[in-house]
Amino acid sequence: MMPPRSTERECRKSSIPAADTIWVLSYNLGQEVNAMDRIMPIDLENAKLRTSLRGYEKEAVDALLTGAATSIATFVAENEKLREANEKLRSEIDAHRSQEGILRDTLVLAQKTADETRAAAQKHCEAIVEEARLAASAERRGLEQQASDLRWEIERLRADRKRFAEEYREFLERHLREAALLSDRGMPILADS
Repeated sequence: MMPPRSTERECRKSSIPAADTIWVLSYNLGQEVNAMDRIMPIDLENAKLRTSLRGYEKEAVDALLTGAATSIATFVAENEKLREANEKLRSEIDAHRSQEGILRDTLVLAQKTADETRAAAQKHCEAIVEEARLAASAERRGLEQQASDLRWEIERLRADRKRFAEEYREFLERHLREAALLSDRGMPILADS
């Protein structure tokens, strides 16, 4: 058992704080209790203090005990309200944390979906561009082939025209020579009808 830090009389005379007075009261009641840890308002109201030769002013001590009991009851009630408010706030914090987790997961999923959509759109665009490039390349090759065919056709027609012109010239020159020969022999070139 711990020795008393002060007696009732010393508490009254030296204005020792209420926590020490409660400790002294608990000690004098034969209980070893830390200040305010286990004392309830009912303990103060029901406290029976021993008297000494000189005694104590009963009304003043009773008023002190009643006031202390009322204050402690108020503090206990406030403490309980604060505990309930704290529990409610902790519950709300847990709910907000849960919502935050859900929102974070949703945001991550939305970002992933957006990235996948963007990648798919990019691939689709690249496929369209590649398809257009291949179609343009095939069209260009077709047009180049047509141009080549036309050049060959033009060259063939030029060669045909040249050959025809040479053959026609030879034909005319031969007929002119024959006409000149006939004319030199005195034969008519054209037949009269």
